Amino acid sequence: MLRLGIFLAVIGFGSVGFHYSDYQFKILMWAEDYQPAIGSIVGVVGVLFVVAAVVMNNKKKAAAAQQAPLPQQPAQP
Repeated sequence: MLRLGIFLAVIGFGSVGFHYSDYQFKILMWAEDYQPAIGSIVGVVGVLFVVAAVVMNNKKKAAAAQQAPLPQQPAQP
């Protein structure tokens, strides 16, 4: 999800910047008439994916850290 979010953010915000030039990403060429709004929306969705991936990763790490360690048995003579 993190990679998808980064990809969407780069494509979205990049297409906003390229809107003011003669260049456009081929993947969003169909939306040239709707720029810069559609690029901004795609970029924001990408940022939301990145934030969600980071939050989920932090929750997994916190849950793993809170698990009680298994009790160890004393050494047998």
